Amino acid sequence: MVANLSKLGCQSIACGAVGADDSGQELISLVKNCGASADGIVIEPELRTICKHRMLSGHHHLLRMDFDPQVRWNLTQLPETLDFLRQNIPRCSAVVVSDYAKGFFQGAILEELQKAAAQGSLILLDPPLTSDY
Repeated sequence: MVANLSKLGCQSIACGAVGADDSGQELISLVKNCGASADGIVIEPELRTICKHRMLSGHHHLLRMDFDPQVRWNLTQLPETLDFLRQNIPRCSAVVVSDYAKGFFQGAILEELQKAAAQGSLILLDPPLTSDY
């Protein structure tokens, strides 16, 4: 999502959580390399970063392998994430929420987004079929 927005000329700030692993560091680097800010990405020591590997042959997508550990969101840095949202949402033209049904956007984080929407911020949701934001 961040790469697509950057290619459209948008200034983006990513917010989410990654594990304290090589994949998490690689994801942060990819966000920065496409010209977006990774300031909202927190590193959670107990989390393993989700990895999706695509097998290609030329321009043909043959297979995707997902390494998707069951996630229990026990965010140790929740206060920092909430502060980040409070400080940055008012500066944004829009907030795009998409977590592929992984459950990051729940509880206090979802409540913060609801408050921002009630105050007039444009919040765009990409809800999975199994959730009702």
